[in-house]
Amino acid sequence: MQPANKGISIWIEWITGSYLFVGLAVWVTWIMSGDERGLRLFFDYAAASFFVGMACFELCLTVVCYRQFSVGEPLRRAWLLIAASSACRVTGMAVAHILGVKSYLNPFYWQKSLTLDDSVASFFRPLGLVVSGPMHMALLAIGLFQVLKIYRGVGLAVRLRNIDRLLLALVLGFTAWQGCEIALSKPFSGSFSAYTLINWMTDPLLCVLLWQAILIQRYVSSMGKGFVPRCWGAFTKAIFATSLGSMGMWASAYQHIPYPLNSISWYIWFLVSALFTLGPAYQLEAIQRANLHVQLKPFETETKHKLRFIES
Repeated sequence: MQPANKGISIWIEWITGSYLFVGLAVWVTWIMSGDERGLRLFFDYAAASFFVGMACFELCLTVVCYRQFSVGEPLRRAWLLIAASSACRVTGMAVAHILGVKSYLNPFYWQKSLTLDDSVASFFRPLGLVVSGPMHMALLAIGLFQVLKIYRGVGLAVRLRNIDRLLLALVLGFTAWQGCEIALSKPFSGSFSAYTLINWMTDPLLCVLLWQAILIQRYVSSMGKGFVPRCWGAFTKAIFATSLGSMGMWASAYQHIPYPLNSISWYIWFLVSALFTLGPAYQLEAIQRANLHVQLKPFETETKHKLRFIES
């Protein structure tokens, strides 16, 4: 028998794949025709709905995972922190992709007493990116630290693989390179905004998160295969994909990739949202599978006794 929620992860993958297919078709049309109206409609409405909706679903799943653990269980506190980080993602996504965009989804558009102009959008969008970026990552790092401490307490010895070292080296190298480029290109005159200073913490936090997620994945993989390694594997991929998205934004800002080819990096964020949602989905599947096994065990024992009685 399969867990009742086996279809959750499949639905997440299918929905993400559908959005990516449509989005890439719109992107190709824009490249060929030069008309950006379809692309703008897609990102202002379809993509915004996807990012906010997927973040809401992620929050629901993390809360359900948190409630599956009893009071006093070590993982309960960890999943509470992960749920808090998901709440930051929901808030940040809503602020950045709805309040920070001039579209019909923005409630400011329908308020005649309020003016929806570029200054309003320019205030909300950076605020949303800070909440869904560094704030979300900081809370997630604290949650992953709790998980890492729990698995380290088991006493298992793990070693990083070559692919792990390669991913860490890539993210650390990019962070160092970006820091040097910022230091050399902009004088430190103290005129940076608070948003800029906070956003500079994004890539260092990603380095910490990737190191934590890789270690956790190696710990749980050493215990066997199943949905729990898939859970932390999804978090590892989500963090690395976030770093790739950050690299794409940096390459666009410093014109290392020519326009409009740099716009292809925008679609990485669909994978990021899906992977962050798949993490708690796999954890919930693991919990329900374990509960199902416990429920079926007495029934299986009783069935074996009856078969032995019939055979005798």
